[in-house]
Amino acid sequence: MAAVKLLIGILMLAAGEQLFWFFICALGFWVGYEAGAYFIFGLPAWQAVAAGLMCGLVGLVLVLFFQGLALLCVGFLAGIYIFTGLWNYFVPAGTSDLWWMLVVISGILGSVFLAIFFNPALVIISSFIGAMFIVQSIHAGAYLKLLLLALLFIIGILIQYKR
Repeated sequence: MAAVKLLIGILMLAAGEQLFWFFICALGFWVGYEAGAYFIFGLPAWQAVAAGLMCGLVGLVLVLFFQGLALLCVGFLAGIYIFTGLWNYFVPAGTSDLWWMLVVISGILGSVFLAIFFNPALVIISSFIGAMFIVQSIHAGAYLKLLLLALLFIIGILIQYKR
């Protein structure tokens, strides 16, 4: 699955704004896949993939028929994904009530950010999540991953804004 995540990350990084529907479906798939694997311990790989495919399909239906709702959902999921990804870099493992509150707040902020500043926010969010997907797909030290994350994030923004 690392190769799939790497490919999705490259596409998000380079063309997340232009491929908005792909961004929503890919984020939905990956969140469903990771949530299935995380919350249902011991879940066979095919069931985690099935959960991801169902979430990606829900994202596709939302983007095709309910674009406003899709915008809020992807903002919420993106905010949560970015927060939890950064949390894992800077804070030791473990969750608390504060963690859950911050997860919800980050999701709400992601939705608001995407709703108010749609195009620039989509470029920033898709670049950051694409960079996170790429970095999470490789094996390297924590500091190298953070440096690579920052570099890829900037490259993603530059690529998408040049179009």
